[in-house]
Amino acid sequence: MRIQKATLLFLVIALVGVKSFSQEAAKIDTMKSALAKAKTPEEKIYWLDLMSRTAMNVKLELAEEYGKQLITFAEETRDRKLMIKAYMSNGLRCSYFVGQKDYTTRSIDYYNKAFDIARQNKM
Repeated sequence: MRIQKATLLFLVIALVGVKSFSQEAAKIDTMKSALAKAKTPEEKIYWLDLMSRTAMNVKLELAEEYGKQLITFAEETRDRKLMIKAYMSNGLRCSYFVGQKDYTTRSIDYYNKAFDIARQNKM
């Protein structure tokens, strides 16, 4: 009887995990279509920001790709506020894995880069 309860509990937990993973993937697909419809640089930054942070729960490689796209797009606009936002977003995204030294270091580096841009431009 105990084994059956343990097996049932494991199956329920596994199904909940699979369901939440598929929901996050569906959210990213919705965000991709919103990004495609975005007209202003601010809207594109907003959606890339959300996609990069949401992808941390789905696939780390995808999150890295969106994070790089976010920074690249912000730098191409030459808008300092957007550049700061992009680096701050990546700092926040990397801080999700605060227990891992590599991510903590990267998070601090992104925050420092945002701070440097703000200081250089007296913002």
